Amino acid sequence: MSKYDIRNSQIGAVGDNAKSNNNVYIMGTSNKAKLTEIIKELNDIEKLLLSTTERDGEYEKLLVDIQDIKKISEQGNLELVLDKIKSKTSQLFYDLSIGVGSGIVASFIYSILK
Repeated sequence: MSKYDIRNSQIGAVGDNAKSNNNVYIMGTSNKAKLTEIIKELNDIEKLLLSTTERDGEYEKLLVDIQDIKKISEQGNLELVLDKIKSKTSQLFYDLSIGVGSGIVASFIYSILK
């Protein structure tokens, strides 16, 4: 194996033939800042759902789930919010997260789905 000198980096794997997939890095900000960004992203997804005139049962369920997650976020506990997102993860949730350009929520859901 070769020798590596890695400094100040976000690395998922190191070494010859090393592989790393679906990494999610949420670093460099406080929990409060992360929670604020997650809430903003959830608001964007909620707005998209509300603007969809013909929502089927899956859309309605996701809308209720997002409203529940937002209610939990009022407690200010990032871990609770992430746990709730994890429990409500679906392909639709991921697709809409991507559709509104979310970063944290989409990355987190992707890491769970894969």
